Formats: sequence, structure tokens, C-alpha cells
Amino acid sequence: MKQNLNISNGPLSSLIIIEFGNYVAGPWAGQLLADMGATVIKIEPISGDPWRKSNEFKPNESKSFISINRGVKSFAINLKSIEGNNILSNLIKNIDGVISNNRIDTSKKLKIDYNSLKKINDKIIYVEITGYGVKGKKSKDPGFDTIMQGYTGTITGEGKINRGDIGLVQSTSFIDFSTGYAAVNALLAGVIERSITGKGQKISTSLLANALGMQSMRLIDVENYPSPTKNWFDNKYNKLKKTKTNFINILGSYNEQVRSNLLKTYYRVYTTKDGAITLGALANHARISITKLLKIKDERLLNNSKKISKKLSQKY
Repeated sequence: MKQNLNISNGPLSSLIIIEFGNYVAGPWAGQLLADMGATVIKIEPISGDPWRKSNEFKPNESKSFISINRGVKSFAINLKSIEGNNILSNLIKNIDGVISNNRIDTSKKLKIDYNSLKKINDKIIYVEITGYGVKGKKSKDPGFDTIMQGYTGTITGEGKINRGDIGLVQSTSFIDFSTGYAAVNALLAGVIERSITGKGQKISTSLLANALGMQSMRLIDVENYPSPTKNWFDNKYNKLKKTKTNFINILGSYNEQVRSNLLKTYYRVYTTKDGAITLGALANHARISITKLLKIKDERLLNNSKKISKKLSQKY
């Protein structure tokens, strides 16, 4: 059965994966695996993945669904029925791995959790995607990209204000997508370990973990060398809260403190007469090149270069 199912080409062409995915994170992981040649079988409820209703252009078909389920085989099973369970059992016997981004309680109720499935095939690599992790008070809560942006401080970190309203990242569900990548890495790591030990396992990742991971440059804390973010939090934030400062002003204070003036100047977007221009100059020499191109002077850069040269001469 495994050989008959697998008709793909690619580095993962020997793998067969079951995906219990919905919305974004789980399906994106399934599509990435399919892109690399794995045979990915998406199991949907009879009503279909809810994402089929987003940007729907014909019944149960939508642009949103197609964009993150390309190359994946899909069919619906009533997992609450005996017949559905029998179909699933036969599939599980012949697969390599599982991707699931259902709530923990939902997976247990439908008997598609790791403990249920490993009784059928103890060699599967089971990757579980949760909102907040498998432990703690929020472990059973559903997770959504927008909610996680607020919960993890991403919205504050972005610092966007549009006509007095607080902004969020709307261009893409970037936390969902990064979690999908993490799920693929986890599954492949499990497959590699199984090739050595012969054993299957469950691996967990979460929207929360990936949202925080992507903010690591802002969140890192080194003892005795506090970051601008930590300095602001320790010295400004509580004072602002005590004085009942509104969030827009808190956000303004945060942006003023944590982004250096040079970064505000050379790593940003400027409007122009005929559109906009984006600058992405992090290195000092790149910033100097920009000033030469625009025929302007920036004393901060000259001072910065002198400081760097002095440090290098002292070091060597």
C-alpha cells in the first residue's frame, strides 16, 4: 500500500504523511512536505477544512485554501463513525508521520492524538502544533495568529499606528507560517532519529514558541548588559501604567526608546514624490554610501566611524 500511494518525486518521495490540519499552520507544513516529494494525505471533516470558506470562488473551494494545500491529497472522513475509524486505522498502519494542529482535547476526542495512533503504528513521527504549548493554564486554548501577535508583544514591537488605531501584521499570518516551518523541521528530525533507533515519537511545537523565537533579538537579555527594551520596561513602562497613560502613548514611548536614531533613519520607508523608497542599511559603510549618493552629511556616521577605528587600533 505504501508503494502504491507514493507517486511523487523529490527527496522525501519515500515518505507518506497524514495531515490533520486546518486553517494555516498545519496545512502549510503539509504543503512544504508535499513540495519536497512526500505523499501528504489531508484528512478533513465532512464539512471540510474551514479555510475553504475564506475567499470562496465556488462551493468549498477558495483561494486561501488552495494557496496552502497545493500538491496535497485530500478527502473527508467522519472520524466519529466506526467506518471512518476503520478507514483511518488502515491508513495509519502504512504511514511515516502525522502533522496535526487541532486542539489537544479535539485530538483526544477524535482519537487522532499520538497515544491513540501509536497503538496502530508505533513507528510514526507525530508532530503536534498547539497554540500555547502542551503544559500550563492556556495549553487547551485555541491559538490564532492575530491573538498571538497581541499576546507575545509582537504588536507592540511592530509599533504601528494608523490613524490613531493600533496596527498588526496583516500582510501574512507570519506566526502560523513560521510554525509550519518548525513542524516540518520537527518531523524530518524525527525521521532521521527513527532511521537510527527504529523508534517513533511525538514532537510538539506551538505558535507561542515561534512567535517568541522570531522576536529573539528584541527579547534577549544578557546579565549586566540590559537591552534598550529591558531598560524601557524596567524604567518607563510601570510609571506610564501607574499614571494611566493610554496605550497609544505607551507605544510611542516604547518606539522612542528601543529603536536607535540611526536605525530610525537608515532602516525604514520614506515617501517620495512618485511613490516610496525603502532603506535597509544596517552597516555603517552602507549608511555612508547612502549619504554620498544623496549628497548629504550625517555627523553621527562620521563619529561612529571614528569610534570604531579607535577601538580597532586599541585592540590590534
